[in-house]
Amino acid sequence: MARFDVFISHSAKDKDFVRRLRTDLEVYGYQVWLDETYLTIGNGLSSALEQAIRDSRFVAAVRSRSSATSPWVEQECQFAASVGVPVIPVVLDQDSLDDDTAARFYADFTGPDDQHAYHRAFHDMLNVLGTTSGQRGDLCVYSKGLSRGWLNSSWDARCMERYRLDDSQGSCCFRADLRPFGGVAFVFRSGISTAPFSCFRFSLHGGETGGHKMKVFMNDRIGNGMLNQVPLDPLPSGIWTPFSVSLAELDAERTVVFKVNWSHAHGDLSGPIYVADVWFTHNAA
Repeated sequence: MARFDVFISHSAKDKDFVRRLRTDLEVYGYQVWLDETYLTIGNGLSSALEQAIRDSRFVAAVRSRSSATSPWVEQECQFAASVGVPVIPVVLDQDSLDDDTAARFYADFTGPDDQHAYHRAFHDMLNVLGTTSGQRGDLCVYSKGLSRGWLNSSWDARCMERYRLDDSQGSCCFRADLRPFGGVAFVFRSGISTAPFSCFRFSLHGGETGGHKMKVFMNDRIGNGMLNQVPLDPLPSGIWTPFSVSLAELDAERTVVFKVNWSHAHGDLSGPIYVADVWFTHNAA
């Protein structure tokens, strides 16, 4: 089994972009080989690079004006081809897009300052990479608080992001006192690709009153793009209820999601609701 999902081949002059790409891939659970992380003084340079390529499922070759003047990217791509490791061209500018690359799949990162363009290209990469090589590649939205990059964007609600519910589990959760037309919403402003995932899992608690009739849905762009709203079973009082909703049912497969939402389905709500353990996952179990 491959140790790494992606070996990033690049010019040192493109390091800022490469570090962002590595960080974004690691958020999704991918194991990334990058020279500054794994190469140390005293390594046999050629042998270390060749072994790292052999140990990877894919090579992401960053094509740019800078890499065009460096022999390393081309040499690493040639070696990858010789040992049967697929190469994903990652194109940073049109000048580096040759006829051969343009005729096959490539990740078009030619608009790095455009968040939507960046995530469209990143989404395309994830479709090619598929599932991670590790045991777990789930993406946490909320555990003991909102995960990195996620913000509270709830509407018409008084919220407490880290609330300790007085129950047998002692759960850390998100508490929202909902008023008419209230809801809970968590936003990731640069977008999350759902390509590696199949389910959206979370737990809800109905507090002392229960009876809340909730629905869950997502947005595929900020402020708009509401996807399919899925009604949930009414919340009982006093206990946590786990839910697992397929992304297919949410109409959120293989897209870029900016917001996840829970709102009441009918009328007013009495009493608060609590949200915990929110994840994008590979499966329902």
